[in-house]
Amino acid sequence: MTRITELTPLLKRLQLGPMAATPPERIALARREQLDYASFLEIIRSDEVNRRAQRRIELRLSGAGFEETCRPEDFDWSASITLDRRLLDAVFSLEFLDKHEHVLLVGPAGVGLSFLAQALGYSAIRAGHTVRFIHADDSSRPWPKPGSTTRWIVPSGPFCLPTSSSSTTWD
Repeated sequence: MTRITELTPLLKRLQLGPMAATPPERIALARREQLDYASFLEIIRSDEVNRRAQRRIELRLSGAGFEETCRPEDFDWSASITLDRRLLDAVFSLEFLDKHEHVLLVGPAGVGLSFLAQALGYSAIRAGHTVRFIHADDSSRPWPKPGSTTRWIVPSGPFCLPTSSSSTTWD
């Protein structure tokens, strides 16, 4: 039994099973770069932290209910609609969440409100928030209870519900 093979059950026991695929590559790097033990462990730890962060984002994205993946950088600024880019940039900074403010996106159908709402939700997820995208006209979906820690981002038609596990209550 090799040392890596012996390491796998120990990693699983410590609930670090997915980390078992990393050591062969990292051991080769450590040997090639002649890293000391502390540097090697730092690389392994960093890999695990990044893997977990990426997994959290993937889980939040899959649970958000987005119709499609919409990223702010994919917005078509050449479209023939009028937007206050400075104001939109301010919204995408997500400062309104820290200030406990609301955002309302309003406009006619077909101007990209759903895209912007989902892109805003995507940005909130990347910042560590949990988001739920629901169309306002879909009454079959559950609505948040009053006094919950729900944060509303409402475009005309569909809307996003970024939520936080903090104790902040929105009135």
